[in-house]
Amino acid sequence: MSERIIIAEDDEDLAFVLREALRRQRYDVDVAPTAGGLLDGLKATPYDLILLDVRLPDMDGLDAIPRCRELAPDTPIIVMTAHGTRQTAMDAITRGAYDFFTKPLKMDDATASRAGSRGSSARARRSSGWWTWRTARRPPT
Repeated sequence: MSERIIIAEDDEDLAFVLREALRRQRYDVDVAPTAGGLLDGLKATPYDLILLDVRLPDMDGLDAIPRCRELAPDTPIIVMTAHGTRQTAMDAITRGAYDFFTKPLKMDDATASRAGSRGSSARARRSSGWWTWRTARRPPT
């Protein structure tokens, strides 16, 4: 059974690129173009990772973090935005995100790699660095 990732991203082109890149790495990937779609997905399916855009059409992604935490308390959330500031990054982490990065990403530089065993819990995988993201990102300003 492959790990499941849900991407909450309203930019169809970026969602497609992320989905295909992760599928090539053998992850099972779903895309939700809205926060409502993300929350519905979390109610229906357990996921191993949430990739969450800050700006979604129906809800601010930062406001969606606590709701995601209620539905999937052990699932790491990585917040992504093209409008990143240090304050936004700190808000994301304070609200329960595992990490934060800015767009655009270079797909050659963004990789997800599994470091834990399949039988370990999401919390154990998260704390052991199960998801390693390398990005050519700029630090938020």
